Amino acid sequence: FELLYRASRDGWQSNCFHSKCDGKGSTLTVVRSTGGFIFGGFADAPWSSSAGYTSSAKAFLFTLQVHSGLAPTKMRLTQNHNCALYSDPSYGPTFGGGNDLRICNSPNQ
Repeated sequence: FELLYRASRDGWQSNCFHSKCDGKGSTLTVVRSTGGFIFGGFADAPWSSSAGYTSSAKAFLFTLQVHSGLAPTKMRLTQNHNCALYSDPSYGPTFGGGNDLRICNSPNQ
């Protein structure tokens, strides 16, 4: 693994994410919320600054640390693989056609 982007180091804006991660191939997004929850998603296709969906049968979301007592969870796509990933210059990594996980521009504000 290689750390491509860390918001606290590289900047919280979506363009900072895209400058470090676009075109890099498979990525693992890991988020630690202010509440201490750890979750994220895996993308097997590269991110892009061009708006649009990317198909994937391998992308998934996961939780590692949530409410006490709940085990880590891996959530695979069950349908609509054509909308597995969404790239947009106004957002960070976005998973799912309904924006199941979307990292907004400047999420620390």
